[in-house]
Amino acid sequence: GHVPTGGLIITAIGDPNDASSSCRFVEIHNSGDSNINLSGYELQRWSNGSSNPDVGSNIDLSVIGTMAPEQYAWIAFKQAFEGCYGFAPTLIPAASGGSPLNSNGDDIIAIIDAASNIIDVFGVVGENGTNTCHEFEDGVAVRASSNTDPNGGAWDESGWIVYSDESAASGCTNHNANQPQNASDIALLMNNWASPRPPPPPPPPHAPPNPGPTRPACRRNPR
Repeated sequence: GHVPTGGLIITAIGDPNDASSSCRFVEIHNSGDSNINLSGYELQRWSNGSSNPDVGSNIDLSVIGTMAPEQYAWIAFKQAFEGCYGFAPTLIPAASGGSPLNSNGDDIIAIIDAASNIIDVFGVVGENGTNTCHEFEDGVAVRASSNTDPNGGAWDESGWIVYSDESAASGCTNHNANQPQNASDIALLMNNWASPRPPPPPPPPHAPPNPGPTRPACRRNPR
């Protein structure tokens, strides 16, 4: 079977119902076993069903530096993040309307490398997210705990738990329509993604000590 190796992944995207204009964010995580240098890495967005990314609004992740195994980083849309969630974000880039941090819940967001390869993506490129399994308007999208590996651009809706205010999506594994989430609700889900990489197999049991050759029991000959 598949053995997860982990890597750089998106673990949450927030569009809180009560603070969507100020407290949107993307949470990323190193689910692997090795340090990841983010030099050349960016966040990228596809808007309104376009197959062409909003390249001019990409967010440079290089300033985060190196992420250690199990480390999180929060990239915030605005300074209000700390007031909403109770801690300072890792990065607050210059805000722009087409920013990957400013999604209203129906856009596609990805981590890309220096060669523009998709490392991990949320949503289906070229598909408007409205009324789909990846609509998180006025809510949040949280990565499922079993979804440990970067997807390389092939998004699987079953690997996500999504909450939105109103959506006619159907056939989704865990899409919760008519359940808008406020910032206080989303705060409980942040920094809390348990990467469930399978534990290493236990060592083989120790063999019992070799007692050496056995000797037949002595018999007394009857007299």
